[in-house]
Amino acid sequence: MKQLLFLVFGLFLTEMASAQTVAQGAWMVGGSAGFSSKKFKDVDGSHTEISIAPNVGYFVIDNLGVGLAVAISSFKDTDEDAFTAWSLGPFVRYYVIAGLFPEIAMGINGNNVEGSETTLSLRPAIGYSIFLNKSIALEPKLYYDLGLSDVNKDIGEFGLSIGIQAFLGRE
Repeated sequence: MKQLLFLVFGLFLTEMASAQTVAQGAWMVGGSAGFSSKKFKDVDGSHTEISIAPNVGYFVIDNLGVGLAVAISSFKDTDEDAFTAWSLGPFVRYYVIAGLFPEIAMGINGNNVEGSETTLSLRPAIGYSIFLNKSIALEPKLYYDLGLSDVNKDIGEFGLSIGIQAFLGRE
C-alpha cells in the first residue's frame, strides 16, 4: 500500500513539475455527464437525475480560456412528473500551476415546468486537468453553485464533477 501511495504522489509531482499549460490559440472541447439517485430519510420515494454538460472554450492568452457551457438535466421524483432543466452561460478558466485551475461560470437556468421562472446562477470551481496525453485530460472539479435571482438566492449546491476535455492546438 505504501508503494502505491508513493507512486501516486510521484506521478502527481511529475505532473506538477512538467508545468503543462495551454497556449494561446488552443481550443478546449469536452464536458461531463452525471447520474444521481437520492432517497430521503423518513420520506417515501426517490429523486433521480441524469445530466450532460458539454462545453467549448478558446484560450485568448496562455493559460486563460473563455468559453460557453450548456447543461441539460432530466429529473424524476417518484411522486411527481419528470421534468427537464437547462443552463447556458459563459465560463472563464485560468491554469495557475500545471493542471490546476480556478474556474468561474455564470448560467441562465430554466426548465419545462409550467409557471417556473428563468434564473441566474454563479458557479465558482477549482479543478485539475490530468493529462492522459498531449491533447486529452480527465478533469475532477469541486464547485459551489449559488443562485443570483430572487427565486433561487437561498439555494446553494456544493458538488464534485468529473469530465473529459480535448485540447486542440495545445503545445
